Amino acid sequence: MKIFYEVKADLSRRDMAVLASAGVKQIQPGIESLATSTLRLMKKGTSAHQNIVFLKNASEFGIKPFWNLLIGFPGEGVDVYRRYIEVLPLLTHLPPPLGVFPVRFDRFSPYHQRPDEYRLRLRPMDFYGFIYPFTHDELDDFAYYFMDQNLEADYFKAVFDWIQTLRSAVTQWQMLWRSGAPPRLEFKGTSDVIFDSRSGSPTEYVIAAASKVILRQFATPRHLITSVSPSPPIFRAMKPHNRYQNSSIAVSCSTKAAARSAS
Repeated sequence: MKIFYEVKADLSRRDMAVLASAGVKQIQPGIESLATSTLRLMKKGTSAHQNIVFLKNASEFGIKPFWNLLIGFPGEGVDVYRRYIEVLPLLTHLPPPLGVFPVRFDRFSPYHQRPDEYRLRLRPMDFYGFIYPFTHDELDDFAYYFMDQNLEADYFKAVFDWIQTLRSAVTQWQMLWRSGAPPRLEFKGTSDVIFDSRSGSPTEYVIAAASKVILRQFATPRHLITSVSPSPPIFRAMKPHNRYQNSSIAVSCSTKAAARSAS
């Protein structure tokens, strides 16, 4: 028997272990975005780091997450999409999204309840008028799905310019997983060696013991300044963090850092 749940994206590693032990094989998390700035616009209460860790934990426990990468949030800038193009190829060892989709404005959402706050001019989606013989005002009271009439909005033009590029990046990510042997980024057993096959050419990194402690710490969402012991050897090992970012083992997410190697 396979059990499927819709879940929040702030589940801990322990929560994921409980789901796996209960026979849960598939979940639909509310990830939506891998940009902390966008998640703040949505008031999701999560961060990009948490979402990356969620995907890592799901993969570790053999649970398949069904998630979408949403774009086109009012206030979301093209800098987010440029960052995606840089970061998505570094996350290919994690389960990919089902696709890239523009955000939809639904009834009861903050966008529908406070459209002026987001500079939206919402109207029911066009298909309602083809199905129901109602006036515009009646459809406005009846409809559940809405669209913005302001086609000149910056966020709208950004989606038009970037959606195909982002979809191409996600398609490449998906193809790597359909091959039957998805990329890996993980420690080799209990050693201090990291195996990395994301580029298609397997590479191994040998790291210091103190650096391994730091990467382990990054696997749990927390502020970087409080993520390590204040002992001098550990703080000296913080310098290699920049090297790991350059070699794509770790990525900075706002004020946090995410270790993308498996625990």
